[in-house]
Amino acid sequence: MNTRAALALPVLIVAGCQAPVESLPPVVRLDLEPARAGAGVGERIQLELLATRRDGSRQIVTAAARWRTFSGQARLDGAGGVRAPAPGTVVVEASWEGRTARATVSITAEPPGVTAPSLIPDAARSPPGGAVAFRAEATLTDGTERDVSTEAEWSVDPAGVARAGDALPGFVEVDHPGVAEVRARFGGRIASARLRAVAPERRAPEFPLHLSPDRRFLVDASGRPFRIHGDSAWSLVANLDDAEAERYLTDRAARGFNTLVVNLIEHRFAVAAPRNRRGQAPFEPPGDLGHPVDAYFDPALERVRRAGWHGMLVLLVPAYLGYGCPRTPSPSNEGWSAELDRTPPERCRAYGSYVGRRFGAERNVVCVGGGDCTPPPGSALERCALEVLHGIRDADSEALQTGHFRPNGHSLDDAAFAPEMALDSVYRYRTPYLGDWVSVGQVMPRGLRVFTTPGGPAGADDWLLVPEAT
Repeated sequence: MNTRAALALPVLIVAGCQAPVESLPPVVRLDLEPARAGAGVGERIQLELLATRRDGSRQIVTAAARWRTFSGQARLDGAGGVRAPAPGTVVVEASWEGRTARATVSITAEPPGVTAPSLIPDAARSPPGGAVAFRAEATLTDGTERDVSTEAEWSVDPAGVARAGDALPGFVEVDHPGVAEVRARFGGRIASARLRAVAPERRAPEFPLHLSPDRRFLVDASGRPFRIHGDSAWSLVANLDDAEAERYLTDRAARGFNTLVVNLIEHRFAVAAPRNRRGQAPFEPPGDLGHPVDAYFDPALERVRRAGWHGMLVLLVPAYLGYGCPRTPSPSNEGWSAELDRTPPERCRAYGSYVGRRFGAERNVVCVGGGDCTPPPGSALERCALEVLHGIRDADSEALQTGHFRPNGHSLDDAAFAPEMALDSVYRYRTPYLGDWVSVGQVMPRGLRVFTTPGGPAGADDWLLVPEAT
């Protein structure tokens, strides 16, 4: 998945598209962190498994790994948690993608003492209405270091500026401008960090968005033009936990981004796809669009709401089809084309209606059909993909929809999908859109002003979102 994002001026978004699976660099090393840890009998130690790819990128794959004790006795919970019933040494082994890593945990009758707790970050800024995810780390008397966020007691002073969240340890919600001290107590010691709550300098958009009277650009509910500055966040729903997602949203909002492209369901690009980081699957039975699972879509809905809190539009892809529209089911498929191809039209429409009912009330959502391919005309896949969009429209007649179909084309190219497109999405792949298209005789809609930035390296794939011209 290419995640390059570039500045988008008055009526433009440039965002990454999902790349073929074979483009992902292979895994060259696994590491368990911490590699050495100490704990008392019955005390839970959290280990994280990190995969390093050939290009140097690192990925947390804790939830997708196979876990076992290589030596010693301990209970493993499958999510990196280790508890030992008796003193001794336990060697834990985790495996993923044909590679393994080990960590050693020393178990004593009494837990080791704490010498130096700390909070990461030690200083942070956030606007009121936002949140910051802190992590508590402790250096123990046996020389080991460990994350104690889930075991620490969290507090904020003064409480009127911010408050410690109940659901997520270290998650601090900001209420009013001011300065507060965030504290974590563990092992009789206290670590603290400074939190400054400042009002945002930019004025957040007022959702929902609409087309301008001349249908040439987007405006918010107050009539102000909405100038899109977008980032690729395809796997925001499935591949991040709540704290990671909040950290990402806070960071992007602080950098001025106001639009994200997001897959509602992931087929391939998540550590435990199609399950989310909580281990929840979107459908039961698997792949049956007619039976969506609320337990998966509830946190997805909350994530879209959090993006709205940060003033961000979400371009939500309800069923990303995948590069090449493969028709044979396989876990390696990028998207859901094979499943949609085999789903009766009425179930496809029911899924669309479900998405429309659940997300239609969220005023910061534009739905995106397709996903890196155009279904063959007249095919069962085309019918199902259309029915998903029809179902969304059934539940939310005011929904703005666009499409993401074949490379170097736009969402009005396909006669079947064009009537559903309130916004015209131009998908550029490798070629500079304006220059190349003009050279082969394509004419931009009269009067439409499009601003773009220089293209990225060869192979970068972008797509351009503009309102449909009259």
